[in-house]
Amino acid sequence: MTAIIEPGVGELDVHRLYDEMDRLDAGILAAVVQRTELARRIATARVGAGSPRVTHAHDLDVIRRYTAELGGSGTAMAMSLLRLR
Repeated sequence: MTAIIEPGVGELDVHRLYDEMDRLDAGILAAVVQRTELARRIATARVGAGSPRVTHAHDLDVIRRYTAELGGSGTAMAMSLLRLR
């Protein structure tokens, strides 16, 4: 007969934390999808109005905000988001 080993309290806490992180990741992914759709709608509206597809000043503001909050990793994250349009 094989004994079932119950996870220790620390392991239970880790699993609970992973579950919470997974929920946050799902929310982040949903927000990224929503942001990408908005960026596409903005680009379409701008082109329809005869303007350039993107506003570089806005892109720079996005990069500055992410960099200020997250440092160099924030810069990379902002650049990735901006490429998703």
